[in-house]
Amino acid sequence: MTRDDTASATEALCWQLSRRLCTLAAAAISRTCSDLPSSDTNACVGRPAARQPGGWRCGCGSMAPGRAGGGGLKRLAGAGLALLVGLLLVAEWRVGIALEGAYRQSILAAQEQAAGRYRIEAGAYRRGWLVSTAQTHLGLPAPSHGEAVEIALRHDIVHGPVALGMLARGEWPIGPLFAVVDTRYDADPQRLPNIAASLAGRPLLRARARLGFDRSASVLLESPGFELDGGRLTWRGMRGDLELRAEGGKSTAVIEIAPLQLADEDAKLRLADSVMSFALERARAEGVEDASSAISLRATLGSLALESAGLRARIAQSAIVFSGRVRAGQLAFSELRVATDELEVTRNGAADESAVTLRGASLRQRSERVEGGPRSFSLDIGFEDLVIDADRYGPGRMDMALRGIDGRAWSALRQALDELASRDLEEPAYARARAALFARHMPEVLAPSPEVAVSRLELTGDDGILSASARIGVDGSDPRALTSSSMLASKVFAELKTSLPPAILNAMLDEYLENSVAGQAESLGPGEIAALAELVRGRMLARLLSDGTLLRDGNGYRLHARLRDGLASLNGQPADASLLTGIIPDF
Repeated sequence: MTRDDTASATEALCWQLSRRLCTLAAAAISRTCSDLPSSDTNACVGRPAARQPGGWRCGCGSMAPGRAGGGGLKRLAGAGLALLVGLLLVAEWRVGIALEGAYRQSILAAQEQAAGRYRIEAGAYRRGWLVSTAQTHLGLPAPSHGEAVEIALRHDIVHGPVALGMLARGEWPIGPLFAVVDTRYDADPQRLPNIAASLAGRPLLRARARLGFDRSASVLLESPGFELDGGRLTWRGMRGDLELRAEGGKSTAVIEIAPLQLADEDAKLRLADSVMSFALERARAEGVEDASSAISLRATLGSLALESAGLRARIAQSAIVFSGRVRAGQLAFSELRVATDELEVTRNGAADESAVTLRGASLRQRSERVEGGPRSFSLDIGFEDLVIDADRYGPGRMDMALRGIDGRAWSALRQALDELASRDLEEPAYARARAALFARHMPEVLAPSPEVAVSRLELTGDDGILSASARIGVDGSDPRALTSSSMLASKVFAELKTSLPPAILNAMLDEYLENSVAGQAESLGPGEIAALAELVRGRMLARLLSDGTLLRDGNGYRLHARLRDGLASLNGQPADASLLTGIIPDF
C-alpha cells in the first residue's frame, strides 16, 4: 500500500469515526442525565455535600446512588472526550477547505507578481479530510542558448488545528497550527539524469513549513549532498531555518551551505562552509496599499581555492552585506558591502611567472533617491596591502559618486535610440532623426544636472603617494540651453587635480612610450624598446614642465585642469577647450 493509499484509508476511517463518536457522545450524555436522581437540585444549592455509605448526600438530604452516580460520571467524561475528538475531526475538515482557498489565492497573487518574468500555475489539488495534496508548476525563462526551465513542486498539506494527519506519516501530531506543508522538488530524470540517479529518490530540495493561524511560518529547508561523475562534483548539502512573520513583523532566515568541490583533469575548485542570513521587515504605513519592506542579507563565504596547471588562486573567508527595499515584488538595493581578508593569485609554469596578493580589500556601494527625484550612487573601494611580484602598494582608496540620474528619462532616450537604429535609415535621414531625438529628450535627461565625481583617489607606494580628484557633469538648470550640442558645450563643467610621485609618473610615461615605440619599430627587441622609451621619456618630461602642463610639487609633480562655461584652464593658465571633443554627442 502506498503512502497516498494509507492517507486515504486514514481519512475514510476518520470520517466514519467522527460520525460514530458524535452519535455515541450524544447517546452517552442522554443516558447519563437520565440516570441522575430527580431530586430538587435547587434545594441543594449552597449546602455542603457529605460522603455517606453507598453514595454522596447533599445537605438537603437527597442522595445519589454510589454505583449509578460513579458510572454516570465516567460515561459523561467518555462522552465529552468522544465529542472533543469528533469536533477536532470536523475542525480539520473545515481547515482543509480554508487551506485550498488560501492556496489558490496565493497562486493568483504570485501570478500577478510574476507577470512578464516567469510563469507559475496551480496543478492538481486533492483535498482530503486530514491531508491534501497539490502541485505547482514553475516556468523559468530560458538562459542564453538554452531551453526554458520547467519545475514541478509537490505539496503534502496536513490540516490543523492539531495536524492529526501526521499519524499517517508515522509522526506525532503537533499543534495548534493552521497547517504543515511539505514541499518537494525532485530532479527531473530527463533534464538532470546524473543528479536524479545520485539522489536515489531523495528530493533535490525539500521545504517543511509550519503555518500558524497568525499568518506566521517556520520553514526547514534541506538539500542532500550528492556526488557526480565519480567525485568530480561533490556537495555536502544545505540546510536552512526560516522564521516568517506576518505584515509588520520581522522575518529571518539562516542558510548553511556545506563544502562544495569541482574537479576535472585540469583544475580543482573548493568552497568551504558558508552561511547566509537575511532579515525582512514589513513597514506598512496606515492606509498605504503598497508599502515597501526593508531587507538585509549577510553572507559569510568560506575560503575559495582554485588550482590548475598554470594558476593557483585563493580567497580567504569573505563577507557580503546587502540592504535594500522590496516594493511590488521589485528589489532595489540601498547598500552593498563586500570585504575579504586576503586574495592571492599565482601564475606558475610559464616564462612570465607572477604573483598578486591583495589584503584587507573592501567595497561599499550605496544608492539613494529623493522621493520623486533623481537617484544617486556612490562607490567606495579600498585595500590595505597590494603586492604585485616585488612591488608593494598600499593602503589604497577610491571614493566615487554618480549624482542626478533620472532613470526613466535615460531609459526613454535609450529606447528611442534603439527604435531609431532598427529603422535602418540612410545616413542623412538617420542623422536628422537622431538630432531630433536628442533635442527632445536631452532637456529631461539633463535637468537634474547629472555628475560623476571621484572625490578621492589615493595610492601609497614605496616612492610616495599618488592622489587625485576629478568631476565632470552638466548644469541642467536652463532647459533651453540643452537642445543642441553647440549650446550644451557651455553647460559642461569638469575638473581634475592630481599629485604624482616621480616613480609613478615615470612608470606611466614608460608604459605609454613603450607601446608607442613598439608599434613604430617592430624590428627592435624588448631591451632596445625600453632603452629608447627611457630616452624619449626624459625629453617628454622636460617639455611637459617647460610648457606648464606639469608643475613641480616638492619631489613630485602636480596638475590642475578645469573647464567651466566653455573656458578651459590648466594650472591656472588659459588652455585649449578641445578636451570637450568626444564628450558631447553631436546633435
